[in-house]
Amino acid sequence: MSTPFKHILVPVDFSEMSDRAMSVVLESFQGFEKITVIAVYEGTQNSVLDYENEVDHMLKKSANIEMSRFQQKYEKDNAVIETIVTKGNPAAEIIAMAKNLKVDVIVMGSQGRNSIASVFFGGTTYQVSRKASCSVLVIR
Repeated sequence: MSTPFKHILVPVDFSEMSDRAMSVVLESFQGFEKITVIAVYEGTQNSVLDYENEVDHMLKKSANIEMSRFQQKYEKDNAVIETIVTKGNPAAEIIAMAKNLKVDVIVMGSQGRNSIASVFFGGTTYQVSRKASCSVLVIR
């Protein structure tokens, strides 16, 4: 399917749904120019104490390792993938990144690793789909 979507943002938490979303992009979209994959780790709120800084460092390191694996897995399909690992509120960071990068569409899974928390706090996918300034494709 040829689409008007030239720049695609794929938020990932390295769950099975992240793999599904990426597979849909690679199998169903043609003519795109760029795929940006973003992973957002929440980390600690105020990194004042040494152990909080260490926790953030470990979370960032882990996210970067997972992102490297994810990128290697999908670049073999001849897709050039730009990656971003950042700290913050996942929904807010995804929405801001989509706007800053001027992406045409966000493709993301309906549930990730934190699906139980979403029952109480409103899921990342729900928030992104409601507040993003571009189209959002939710993969079930």
